[in-house]
Amino acid sequence: MPGAQYYDGKKLNIPISNEAAVQLIERWIHQGISSMMSCIATQRLSKLNEYERNRLQKCSQGAQDIYEQARCVVRAIDAKPKQMDSTRSIVSRFRTHLRQLLMQLFTLLMEDIITSILKTCIGCIV
Repeated sequence: MPGAQYYDGKKLNIPISNEAAVQLIERWIHQGISSMMSCIATQRLSKLNEYERNRLQKCSQGAQDIYEQARCVVRAIDAKPKQMDSTRSIVSRFRTHLRQLLMQLFTLLMEDIITSILKTCIGCIV
């Protein structure tokens, strides 16, 4: 088994210098921070338009360290949320207009029905 000389039966003890230990811990910290930034960016993606999404993905792929990655994520956070899809907006406006027309028609029909009922009832009373 490779590394058997470092195994004491319970754990693996690999002798490294203090400098290497600091570099290893720093690497782990950077990976943790990078993972959190990735999570934030992923949550933000659904709120961005296609241009901003592509911009974030290209920026993140090109980032060499967590500082560059942080710039990408901050830019995505500061980006304006995507506007409503124009097709969806047109359909939404059409539905609203149709709803208003139907309400007007309903109101007119109710007025006509009430008027005819009143005329009929007044004719019955007299």
